[in-house]
Amino acid sequence: MKFFNFKRLFGSRKLMAVMDGDQKRELLAQAEENIAEARSYILRQRLTIARLYREGQAVTDEVKTLEAMQTSLHTLESVRKHLEIELEKNR
Repeated sequence: MKFFNFKRLFGSRKLMAVMDGDQKRELLAQAEENIAEARSYILRQRLTIARLYREGQAVTDEVKTLEAMQTSLHTLESVRKHLEIELEKNR
């Protein structure tokens, strides 16, 4: 999974201020791709947990991984929302 370093980008409000609408739309498109990919990973992880559970195996580590994936997804969704707000300001 290739994620853009949104944390570094949003750490600099000045950088967001100088970005044009096309650049922000490109970042938004990338955020959308990352969200879709994260959702896919989460689905696969849930299926893995269900399979392991049915087989009577421990799922503690898999559940922790799922929780971390869900946290990452929420962060990506927050970034997307921020970009949407920034784009709306430019209209």
